[in-house]
Amino acid sequence: MNPLHWVPPSVQGIVGNYQFVSHCNEVLRNWTGGGIGSVLLFGPPGTGKSVGQIAFFRQLLNDPTLGYSGDEAADLVSFCFRADRQYAFMRIDGDSVTRPRLETLVSAAKNSAADHVFMLIDEIGVLYEHGLHEDVRTLLTHPEVSVWANAQDLGRKGEQTTDLARRQREAFLRRFLTEYDTELPTLADLVGHLHSRAQELGIAIDRAETYARLAAGVKRNPAAAVRCFGRVLARPKPRVLTAEIVAEYLSGRQFD
Repeated sequence: MNPLHWVPPSVQGIVGNYQFVSHCNEVLRNWTGGGIGSVLLFGPPGTGKSVGQIAFFRQLLNDPTLGYSGDEAADLVSFCFRADRQYAFMRIDGDSVTRPRLETLVSAAKNSAADHVFMLIDEIGVLYEHGLHEDVRTLLTHPEVSVWANAQDLGRKGEQTTDLARRQREAFLRRFLTEYDTELPTLADLVGHLHSRAQELGIAIDRAETYARLAAGVKRNPAAAVRCFGRVLARPKPRVLTAEIVAEYLSGRQFD
């Protein structure tokens, strides 16, 4: 698997998204099997929506492999056992799933022999824009299916201006029991996280101030760390993250 497709081993490893993490911890403390309600997490790219939700499901179901198949993330179905109960986990990529495939997965969730089905839908906003949300709507009230999803916006900022479109969107959103917006981490939390990730990836650093500069850039552009780490990993050893690499990316110049 691509080392940049990193998922923390538990929700305690999530940096930022404090309200969402608090919700996850509450569910983990109180879960006795069965459903966990529906959650919709909003946020721009790179703010940990999918990663945070996958980390939660891995911890809930005690399966460190959930969420990816090699480097692929789309349309996954897997099964696991906890306390003599069988659970199904499905992950759907709303950005690429076709209607026939979505209909197949929705039918499989409704008719699963598992004791409960947990479904993660990435980019449900794109799925909504493509008119595929009606296939998901019935799952949001199904007693044996728990749907957690994420979206960049789903039209909340008023792009859909007609009264009918607004009512339809609001009716769909009301099906989710809980909504959260992603939260950027504090600068101190982010510096500590970047330091830990660099060590895990075998990346050295030229000086301590580089972490702080990269962290400040990540606060403005959450994808900055992945791009910078990817640039260093593509180089021969020794792999060192330098202030020059960080400055080059944050200035907007493209890497070769």
